[in-house]
Amino acid sequence: MENFNYNKKDNYTQEEFDTLLEQHRNFVFKEVKKEFEPKIREYEEKSLFNGLNEKQVTLAKSLLPNYKDLSKSEALNKIKNEYVEIFKNSDNSNNQEDKTQYFNFADLLKLDEVNKLQQEKSLSEKAKTTGITNPEELKEFAKQLFSTIK
Repeated sequence: MENFNYNKKDNYTQEEFDTLLEQHRNFVFKEVKKEFEPKIREYEEKSLFNGLNEKQVTLAKSLLPNYKDLSKSEALNKIKNEYVEIFKNSDNSNNQEDKTQYFNFADLLKLDEVNKLQQEKSLSEKAKTTGITNPEELKEFAKQLFSTIK
């Protein structure tokens, strides 16, 4: 039934009423399914491939049909196990790498050291050319001088 139509009658038999209710329920179910099914599929796919990059998703999508006897998540896990070298950066390890990339303390310390060297160079240059008049700068310059003497 493509659409739900009925003739308005004063009295319906119970059988007619039940048939109309069933037709209406089927019609509503079909319309709701038509509207929400693509959104549900999109959500399921997004959650299934969460944490994978574009190349990994493309590979996984192309290999999923080979595992028809398994659910999509089981098939994806099997694919990840069989193609470990491709999927090793996925899931938690990928998130972990992203975090270390942005919060690598060794790099931050190097950056701090470079910044400190630039400040020392600037103070040294200022002491030679114009003279240091700011007391804080003078303290820093003195620390710099005494730290280099061993």
